[in-house]
Amino acid sequence: MCGIAGSLSFSGISKQHLLWVEEAVRLQSHRGPDFDAVKKCSEKVVFGHNRLSILDLDERSHQPFSKDNVHWLVFNGEIYNYKQLAKKYELKIATESDTEVLWELLIKLPIERVLKEINGMFAFAFYSKSDGTVVLARDRFGIKPLHLFKDKEGLFFSSELRPLISRSGKKLNLTAFSEYLLYQAPLHENDLIDGISRLKPGEALRIDLNSGDEQRFLWYKPNLAETPDDTDLKSVFQNAVKHRMISDVPIGAFLSGGIDSTAIVTAMRSVSNSEVHTFNVRFPDFESTDSDLAQKTAEMLGTHHTAIELSENEIISMIPDLVLSMDVPSPDAINTGIVSKKTKEAGITVALSGVGGDEFFAGYPSFRRFQKLRKTGFLKPFVQLTAEILALSGKRSFQKSARILRNSDNPEMVTALSRLLFLPEEVEALGMKSNVNQALVQTNGFRAVSDAELNYYTFPLLLRDTDQMSMQHALEVRVPFFDHLLVEYIRSNGDHYFSPTKVAKSYLIEALSPDFPTHVINQPKTGFVLPMDQWLKGKLKDFTRSGLDSERLKHALPGFEAEKYWKIFNSGNMIWSQIWSLSVLGHWMEKHKISV
Repeated sequence: MCGIAGSLSFSGISKQHLLWVEEAVRLQSHRGPDFDAVKKCSEKVVFGHNRLSILDLDERSHQPFSKDNVHWLVFNGEIYNYKQLAKKYELKIATESDTEVLWELLIKLPIERVLKEINGMFAFAFYSKSDGTVVLARDRFGIKPLHLFKDKEGLFFSSELRPLISRSGKKLNLTAFSEYLLYQAPLHENDLIDGISRLKPGEALRIDLNSGDEQRFLWYKPNLAETPDDTDLKSVFQNAVKHRMISDVPIGAFLSGGIDSTAIVTAMRSVSNSEVHTFNVRFPDFESTDSDLAQKTAEMLGTHHTAIELSENEIISMIPDLVLSMDVPSPDAINTGIVSKKTKEAGITVALSGVGGDEFFAGYPSFRRFQKLRKTGFLKPFVQLTAEILALSGKRSFQKSARILRNSDNPEMVTALSRLLFLPEEVEALGMKSNVNQALVQTNGFRAVSDAELNYYTFPLLLRDTDQMSMQHALEVRVPFFDHLLVEYIRSNGDHYFSPTKVAKSYLIEALSPDFPTHVINQPKTGFVLPMDQWLKGKLKDFTRSGLDSERLKHALPGFEAEKYWKIFNSGNMIWSQIWSLSVLGHWMEKHKISV
């Protein structure tokens, strides 16, 4: 896991290009503290790299990587099947790294074939001096980021947004800004800063430096062919976990009291003879069964378990630094930041996470919500009328419910509306335009609920925050549920995996039986819940208010008055995540001097 950066120029690399890449590498040093380098690959290309050493810790695998000074690669991520591919294509390999294997494949095979062969999470740039082309590519599900900015001097790219802000006009992209207010993150390729975009999940960009031609293409769509008869969920899931256990540094797993992380640790114990390290954050100041369940799971599975205890004051003291370190503002990233920081401090460099289990096994409330709406039958008009009448009270929860019921036959809209942070009328009251009719999903039924969760929450927000907050602490997080072979297996076997069952995620539990610890079944989702409402009004009040008092935030939102909204929040008529999202945004805009 690393950070990459680079600059391409049709007219030739200037000193300013080189200085920018050097600065980008400096700004991304937290992503790869083990080694960094900048290389002028030709008169038109300069690459930079920050390395977090995971596979082959030797300097021979440092990047920018080349064996012939003609072909150059900068690569962020992991290719889990690199040894199998090296054997398949009889590659002559001098290192033990996936970097060299990827470099060899990119020389020998067409780019589309390479991308479809590799199994992993990645963002990379590959330059061939011999034909004057550069290819930038992003993994199937957008687990690893890749941001782009183009001006008259050339194309600039980096793993994080912050290096590119200096190239831009530091102006908000208003469409992306509206999506941040609605969904906590921009949904499409445009970043919050005007002129900066990112490659979509499963997208690549080919650039011909001689002609100036550019071609963007989506290289991945899930393969929905029939699953082979000799394949089952257990073996596919265990293989996904096994692939993500390759490492030359200490590896562990986040373990909560939930089904997803328990499933991953169960599989880890099944496929490995090595000791499995698990981690859980315990909060003695708060009542929660999560840590107790995780402790029991660890004992049953025989893992080396570490419960990291954090007091209320310790957590509160961490939050301002976590906010100010964000590459992109997020009201939803604090929990991930706390766990990542403490896991890294415990000596772990790679951790497996259960992100994705809720999306593929009907774990979110949106699945049961849509199920209930489908069962209203002849009562549907009465239910809708009641909701509309209650909405007239002006209470936010009733207004949201009424909007969902108006769209009850559309699973995408039911899910998207359920995910709204600010309602459209609330966004407009702040002085922004809003549009929730995105139409990002082409499927139906419960599968559409899953796809909507992915497109409105997981891809734009959850995976992004997992990357930005873990890499801020030089921790690599791997997500087995996003193994594309597992995803394709699930999607190729009808809609039943996406349908809510009496026992939550019963298909996953049954697949891993009898090894799966049964004490976590049907436990309420507790997770990592902090009393943010109480803290924002108390111990985090000054920090929260300082973000709300940002002059840049006031100019961006003509309808926003800090004192007025603070009073609304304190009266109980505004949820904490709304006021917190504005505060986090204000801090970010001030730090980077962003305007409208």
